[in-house]
Amino acid sequence: MNVVIVKDYFAMSQYAANQIIELVNKQKGKKVVLGLATGNTPIGMYQELVKNYRDEKVSFLDVVSFNLDEYYPIDASHSLSFTSFMKHYFFDHVDIQMENVFIPLVERDSTEKEIQAFCQAYEKKIKTYGGIDLQILGIGSNGHIGFNEPGTPFYSRTHLVKLTDETIQANGLRENGLEVNQAITVGIETIMESKKILLLASGQDKTKIMKQFFERNVTVNLPASILKKHSNVTIVIDKGALGAQKINLLHPSVPKQQS
Repeated sequence: MNVVIVKDYFAMSQYAANQIIELVNKQKGKKVVLGLATGNTPIGMYQELVKNYRDEKVSFLDVVSFNLDEYYPIDASHSLSFTSFMKHYFFDHVDIQMENVFIPLVERDSTEKEIQAFCQAYEKKIKTYGGIDLQILGIGSNGHIGFNEPGTPFYSRTHLVKLTDETIQANGLRENGLEVNQAITVGIETIMESKKILLLASGQDKTKIMKQFFERNVTVNLPASILKKHSNVTIVIDKGALGAQKINLLHPSVPKQQS
């Protein structure tokens, strides 16, 4: 596990965007498979990617993307759908080909069997493209990654999940009139099969969960903790989320970088 400590949200966003740009440019002419996330944390990263695209420093023509999750049931056109989020912040502003964009959006009123078939097909599609080259993750206040809430088995694959009240509140669903309490999410084992993972954490509201992340043993009660077992994971954390923690003292074997 590698830890990169940055000054603030902007620096975190730049670092994450640069990781993607370096990978895409290095593989120019070859497919690059990105695992993408939504929420407040990666917005700055997407803005940096769009800026670099406009400055002709990167092209996304050869990029294939798989989003982590999507609410269920929801229409793609709904303003709170992750499909709308990705178009608004990223897809509509770069040259990524929409046939190379995959989001786990399931049709309304699907049967349990149809949902299971969709999830299996999503997993198969990821494998068809050779797996995720770089997975971007945020972390929820309860330690969830994707919508894999506490208690989710580490062997989980893409599945339908019931959202916790904490997650529903944190995402502002009720206050924005969205009566949804389920989602489709890529599973933890699927995430762990990614070749490289970036976990982004910014701001004081993430200090408590990041302290738990660094101090606690691996447990299903803190889903993100399994990332410590990944062979190529980088935690990008700003000073706001770090708080008074001394990462090098908590984990002497963890390389500590400053940027």
